[in-house]
Amino acid sequence: MIIIDFMNKKGDIMKNSFNLSSDEIRVFGGFELFVKENEIDIPNCNLTVSGDFSFDCMNNLVKYLYDEDQQLNSFTYSKDLKTAYLVANYSIAKDIIIPEGVTNLEKMFFLYKTEENSSYRYSYEDEKEKKAKQKLFVKYHIENLYLPNSLVTIQENTFSEAKINNITIENTYFKMINNQLVNIFSKERIFSISTKKIPEKTLELWKNLNKYDLNVIYDTEFWISEFKKITNSLKRIPLNIQNKHPLEALKTTLSSLPDFCNTWEFISREKNNLPQSLQKTIENLRFTAEKYINYYDIPVVFSKEDKEPILHYTSEYIIPDKKIDIYFQLDFCGINLIIPDFRMFVLIPEKDLELIYSFLEYLETNIYYIIKQVKDTKNQAISDNQMKAEMEINNQDRSNILNSL
Repeated sequence: MIIIDFMNKKGDIMKNSFNLSSDEIRVFGGFELFVKENEIDIPNCNLTVSGDFSFDCMNNLVKYLYDEDQQLNSFTYSKDLKTAYLVANYSIAKDIIIPEGVTNLEKMFFLYKTEENSSYRYSYEDEKEKKAKQKLFVKYHIENLYLPNSLVTIQENTFSEAKINNITIENTYFKMINNQLVNIFSKERIFSISTKKIPEKTLELWKNLNKYDLNVIYDTEFWISEFKKITNSLKRIPLNIQNKHPLEALKTTLSSLPDFCNTWEFISREKNNLPQSLQKTIENLRFTAEKYINYYDIPVVFSKEDKEPILHYTSEYIIPDKKIDIYFQLDFCGINLIIPDFRMFVLIPEKDLELIYSFLEYLETNIYYIIKQVKDTKNQAISDNQMKAEMEINNQDRSNILNSL
């Protein structure tokens, strides 16, 4: 019975396996025609490509899959190319196979939706386009990513925004250690497979809050006081700043956080890459923070030049089903921690930079209780005001009755 089942499964794989050359895409009408002529069942299709199957071919393939809202069962890149380009935020197949012979892995492109209309644009990642287009979120997960022994280099941020459940590799340069893809020589963490889940009990608690009402959270003054209040209880995680830019050192320390490891990026300020809306938000938060510089134990002067890059990552663990953008900005006296959703702009002084990691963990653990406490306080204040107003009305009514007698 086992042998028969195996043979049936092998037969299904062979039956649904197709080879597609780059010439077929370019000369004979694209992937859509290939699918129709071969009557391909996309979800069960195991596709292997060959030849110079580079940008234009990949664009054509992804466009079809995206428009049809489908995912291949497996996709094997061309062994005729030295570089394979991983699609950044659309998993074209459950299983992605990079064949032997490929030495470089790089990120290829994003999918953009124009703000002017509802049409979709497929393009390489381009800084000018990034500012004008709205990035679409990740579509599907990669169940298994198979990397070859021949792989030598993985471009920085290749896996940003990717959702991968399993990576198989064991070669001279890279290795999986504790669910993290690590460069053996530099010790750099390249990607982290997150096994972390928000507890069911916590999810139930969140359901009782009205759709994560972030509007009740206090402003910058509250967060400055909150950080100062818990400073002594936070664990210090050393930053190796020697001969390093402070934000580079912070990046290394935070890379053990799965959501940081997979989403971090440096945003250059010199090329005006910071979206105007975000820049305005940061300026407003900093203006507010300047009112509370006396809260710190050191003289504080915020920089106005904005030439230093900003370190950014997105957390999915602070609030369920919500992506929270977190920014770090180097300043004269330390590093500014900025979370626009929380109206937070907190200067972490140079002497306390080792507390940033623990403070982020504190937020992850306690943000529910912070929101609930603030919300309960505001509701109580509203209730007290209503009660006071009712008492004043009753007193006025009583006074009117007495005056009428």
